Amino acid sequence: NSNYILAKTEDIFSETHTEEDNYAAALEWMEALGVDITTSSLGYSTFDAGEGSYTYEDMDGKTTIVTQASEIAFQKGVLCITSAGNEGNKPWKYITAPADGFNTIAIGAVTTVNRLAPFSSVGPSYDGRLKPELVAQGYSCYKAVAFTEGYNFGNGTSYSGPIAAGIAGQLLSAFPYLTNTQMRSILFESGDNVEDPNNERGYGLISSLRAVTYPNLVDNQDGSYIVNKIFYDESGVIENSAKIYYTKNSEEMLYSGDMIFSGDMIYKYQFSDSEFSAGDTINFYFNYSDSSSNINRNPRTGYYTFIYSSLNIVLNTELNPMDEIPKSYTLYQNFPNPFNSWTTIYVDVPEATNIELKIFNILGQEVVTLFNGKTEPGKRRFFWNGLDRFGSRVASGAYIYNVKAAGLTQSKKMVFLK
Repeated sequence: NSNYILAKTEDIFSETHTEEDNYAAALEWMEALGVDITTSSLGYSTFDAGEGSYTYEDMDGKTTIVTQASEIAFQKGVLCITSAGNEGNKPWKYITAPADGFNTIAIGAVTTVNRLAPFSSVGPSYDGRLKPELVAQGYSCYKAVAFTEGYNFGNGTSYSGPIAAGIAGQLLSAFPYLTNTQMRSILFESGDNVEDPNNERGYGLISSLRAVTYPNLVDNQDGSYIVNKIFYDESGVIENSAKIYYTKNSEEMLYSGDMIFSGDMIYKYQFSDSEFSAGDTINFYFNYSDSSSNINRNPRTGYYTFIYSSLNIVLNTELNPMDEIPKSYTLYQNFPNPFNSWTTIYVDVPEATNIELKIFNILGQEVVTLFNGKTEPGKRRFFWNGLDRFGSRVASGAYIYNVKAAGLTQSKKMVFLK
């Protein structure tokens, strides 16, 4: 019951930046149609003579056209997955754009015995971030042969990337309310190398089973949050045997509650807003009984953790500062400033609310609306590429960026240089 949107953006007879523009246009088209997940088996670094090739220094998450496009798509709610590249045994060696994106998930390739394929591109990104984030089988993959009715085997991260996207689709099918940031975090936690990630395998081999059985949160829209959990045990799970145990902040008191079985293997527990406040740190684990009446703890050791009013749950990864709940609305100075291609604006949002972020020229005339809608609490990140609302490059000079939220207005000045 999936719907697919397909776009061919490559000219196989050339390698030009026009193909990057095609890639950006495809993402814009897909996002406008409501796509949830995108996957691409493309990587950009070297171009035809006269086009201007990228360097490893450009793999910084914000320079290339395709990476900027992918990051904007993620900002708009799309989960963006891409192949890491097949440069591992070549002089370039590293991931290629858009795999360098901050939020774009780069997928490396492993063999049938879960060893890194020698061709799989490695990290880090030029600015030192972990890349690739995950791996899937990309060696000796059974595949259909184009323009024939036959099949054979193929190698490349062009196989591992779609496998990861398929697993993301399974996760979203099980829990349709998940945001792209939740899915991204859950996929990382489902890797088999999550306790010791590196720049060859990232968080490790992705797993559909681990992903769909990882707990997740849904905003109940009344100040409360519901944790959802699928328990999988080969010997079977005794229905209604699951319990949750949790602590709040640094308190030693251990609270408990019964998980409610809702069918389709999913158990639920509702955290009440009368018990917690935005910013509280919740640590929790589960117990359930298998068919032999053995009590099992999940996770076996340690605790799941989340910050109340945030939707991401972590176990082995760190809580992302983007998910921490600020105490007040704060508009930060953009960086870089001055800038000539791209700048980043951070806004602290202490509660789920509607915010409006606009750019004005020095005369007070509106240039472009960067965002206007509801956002989750946390440190929100926005980008501006120096284009007005008509897609034209603005003139060099000073500009004002203004945010409105919860009846408050804050403004700061920035400088654009062509």
